[in-house]
Amino acid sequence: IASHASEQQQTWLLAELLKCQGSEWQLQVVLSEASHLTTALGAAVLPLANMLRDYCWRCLDHREYSVRFEAATTLASLLRACPNMSLSLLTQALKEMIVCHSDLVQFSTQESANP
Repeated sequence: IASHASEQQQTWLLAELLKCQGSEWQLQVVLSEASHLTTALGAAVLPLANMLRDYCWRCLDHREYSVRFEAATTLASLLRACPNMSLSLLTQALKEMIVCHSDLVQFSTQESANP
């Protein structure tokens, strides 16, 4: 989208994309373009890094695999551009995994107690 745009224009475009909510297909396009813009901007994406992280994190819960995949790809682009965010993002992911694992164990226990 923004191959000939200035850094300021790319940053503006990324901020506008992150306001989009829509269908599965629209989210895929937004996330894909966000990934490309993040790669192009590199460290210049830092002012939008938290907003981008939060947007992607919400999309990781989407019911469609394709949206989750694009969100993960965009997060990878973000972490390549801003490696200092890696520890906090991985810590957050591990906490989510612990909660999900706990929920699964509890559900499994309830299901085997009530066949």
